Amino acid sequence: MVDWDIDSPRVEKALNTKGQASSRERYPIILSATDNGKSPRQIQENISREEKGYFIAVPTNIHEMKQASPESARAWRFAVRKAVTEAFQQGFVITGVKRDPSSVNHYYILEKTP
Repeated sequence: MVDWDIDSPRVEKALNTKGQASSRERYPIILSATDNGKSPRQIQENISREEKGYFIAVPTNIHEMKQASPESARAWRFAVRKAVTEAFQQGFVITGVKRDPSSVNHYYILEKTP
């Protein structure tokens, strides 16, 4: 179940700062890709509550990947699940998605709960 409170201060802040650079750009990456996006690669082993946020890569072409390489799609699913679960256990929540049209990945943005 996903619950997104569109009246929250976090959502209002995101809407009011759209297009502006933020400290989010400096969040560490937990999970990235190798082999031109085909395989997940854990970048950071330990998730610290001291960080303000993290990025977790997700492939932009997951639907095509499921057809062409079910093994790769499965590896991504398990790797993302592991990274997100560990972040949730440390008090982080998914607050957005960073889209990068020039990359093979987009990124979930995880930030500490208030």
